[in-house]
Amino acid sequence: MTFRSYCIVSANDEKIICSLLQGNNIITFSPDPTNRFWQNPDGIGTLTYRHGEKDRKPITNDIKMCEVIFNTEDEEVANRILSTIQVGMLLAYPYPEGAQSYLKVDEITQEFNEAIYFEDWYSQRFYKPEDFTFGVLVWTVAKNNPTLLYALEKYKLSLALESITPHSAQPKYGQIVSNYRAEYSYHTRASFAIISAFSSIEEMGLEIRSSSKKPRFINKDTGMWNPLVYEDISQRLAAIQISSNDSIDWIYRGKPTPVEDKLNPYFGIDSEWVDGKTVRAKALTYPEAIHNASYLRNFIAAHKFNELTEFISPYDIFNVQSLVRMLILKKMRLWDTIRQRHRCKLRY
Repeated sequence: MTFRSYCIVSANDEKIICSLLQGNNIITFSPDPTNRFWQNPDGIGTLTYRHGEKDRKPITNDIKMCEVIFNTEDEEVANRILSTIQVGMLLAYPYPEGAQSYLKVDEITQEFNEAIYFEDWYSQRFYKPEDFTFGVLVWTVAKNNPTLLYALEKYKLSLALESITPHSAQPKYGQIVSNYRAEYSYHTRASFAIISAFSSIEEMGLEIRSSSKKPRFINKDTGMWNPLVYEDISQRLAAIQISSNDSIDWIYRGKPTPVEDKLNPYFGIDSEWVDGKTVRAKALTYPEAIHNASYLRNFIAAHKFNELTEFISPYDIFNVQSLVRMLILKKMRLWDTIRQRHRCKLRY
């Protein structure tokens, strides 16, 4: 059975995807049926028309782009693959609308009236997504690993519930979202966004393992770790190529929130982006960041909501989601690939 994805890719992307599939025809390509998407022969310049037209001719030697087609035994399999590809695109650049949209395939049948391609209401369903090739790469790495597949879906769910873009957290913009929102609906979404994100960490086996018999800290006030606990998480992080010298920024903006005030231990040293006023980011080791994430999940978001739940900041959610994103990319050995994707034409 063949299913259309409504996703358009360039000729260069088509070549990359074919190389990733290594002869597997589960994904094939068909010329854009709407005549809306074109590219220059060099693969750099692109042109997208607002309206589809049956008899549109290419400008000079422009090449028509292609739609991604899935060839699977049933619709559920195609949708499952497309969902993983979607998470891959979100790993490349996380944004709320991308997580909230539900990508879905439709079967291609012989009875289909092709005139509908040039009706605006239908042709506008076709679009050229960013980082589709990276999404396919993520699927090829994760497709036979249920642990990774569920970690990816939980990350996507977290973004869909509540999130801000990395652009919004750039230090050069200072604080562009408020630390406080009064709606109960936001508090609920924010809590479950953190719960879902942290569950992704647990899927990958990267939570900190401590208990009443094996406490996390020898001295909580000073942040002195129990060596047994710290060595355990450090070894599991080392297995995905994260060393004790690696750090991640934990974003704080504006005045400290009640949630931040309750953090104990309060980890981190000032990030290089700190301006002494609005931007108060801290550089944390990965065990410290995972601890912060577990604190937010265990004592603020999960179980019965408490007096601190309403003070969950969008930056708290962003911190946990950014940590999950990094852990997934590191575990999949794709961090270097994603860092370089805009510096050159990638050959995955």
